[in-house]
Amino acid sequence: MPYTTYGMLHLAGVFGVLLALGAAAAFGSQADAATRKRNTMLHGIGMLLIFVAGFGMLAKGGLGFPGWAIAKLVIFLVVGALPMIMRKRHAPAAMTFLTLALVILAAWLAHYRPF
Repeated sequence: MPYTTYGMLHLAGVFGVLLALGAAAAFGSQADAATRKRNTMLHGIGMLLIFVAGFGMLAKGGLGFPGWAIAKLVIFLVVGALPMIMRKRHAPAAMTFLTLALVILAAWLAHYRPF
């Protein structure tokens, strides 16, 4: 697959994860079982797309595994755990700002590749 296809899949995964996290923050514990299941599926599929497409872009770009990619992998793991954290402690404002900060940091790392 071309590099741009991996990029589009990566962004589709990011949008899916953000949509699922936004819905989890908005509905909280008031969501019914079907809504929770749909959000969980969207989050999982989005995470899978981010993971596969991200490593595909690293491979296609011949970048190896630089430090900024390791930092993005750590961010990926934190974003993957956010639904569990949201379920234990429903603090929608804090989770929204944390998610926003992590996504901005990940985008900055990918764009500038500082290390």
